[in-house]
This record gives sequence, C-alpha cells and structure tokens, in this order.
Amino acid sequence: MASIFNSTLLACAAIIALAGMPAKAADANDVKQETSEALKAMKAFTVEQKDKAVAQGRGMLNSIDRQIDKLASQITEAKQDASAETHEEWREQKARLVELRAEAAAKLDGLEDSTADAWDDIKVGFADAYGKLSDAVSDAVKDDGS
Repeated sequence: MASIFNSTLLACAAIIALAGMPAKAADANDVKQETSEALKAMKAFTVEQKDKAVAQGRGMLNSIDRQIDKLASQITEAKQDASAETHEEWREQKARLVELRAEAAAKLDGLEDSTADAWDDIKVGFADAYGKLSDAVSDAVKDDGS
C-alpha cells in the first residue's frame, strides 16, 4: 500500500511540475524525466484503483494540453516574422500533437471502461500513447528554441 501511495505522490508531483513549467524555458530532458516518473506511477495502479488511475491520466493529459497551448502561443509570438515554410512546419507539428493527444485520450477512455482481464494491456496502451505524446511535446519544445 505504501508503494502505491508513493507512486501516486510521485505522479502528482510530476504533473504539478509539468503544469508549472513554461514551455519556452522547459528543458526537454526534464519533461521526459517527469513523464517517465508519471508513467511508472500509472503502471503501478491495479484494477481496483481504476478511478485513481483514470483521474491521474486525465491530469496528465490536462498538463500536456497546457504545455501545447503555451508552446503554440510562444511560437506564434516568436515567429510572426518567420517564413511561410516555418509556419507550415509548425502547423504540421501541431497537427501531429493533436493526433497523438486524441490517441492518448482514446486509450484513457478505454482504461476507464476496461475489465479486470484487460486492465494491464489497456493500461500499458495508455502509457505508450502518452509517452509518444510527451516525446512529441518535448521535441516541439526543443525545436522552438525561443
């Protein structure tokens, strides 16, 4: 039980840290580390803790949403004078983030509806989808460079 509490506490700390990080100043390695810790905590949840796992997953997605919004604002401000090619690259990157976010949300919905038999597979599916999303956000933070 202490392990689950520690995992939950660690995940909450990671979410809070991610939420407070301005994307412009965020170090991509820090984002990846925070994500890794949150995902470890997510994977520790049992089916009996489904409600807590889903709540944590929603918090993780909300955090990523804030990062994407901040990054979009910063890129818009910093690159108003940028070339059309640069704007097109950002539009493509943003579309990819939206797609990955939708995939992670769908996996989270599956987690909420999962049965005990499918719990571990669906939980891993959400963790993988969220990891891909987080990596894409980290790459976008690196690419922004502003």
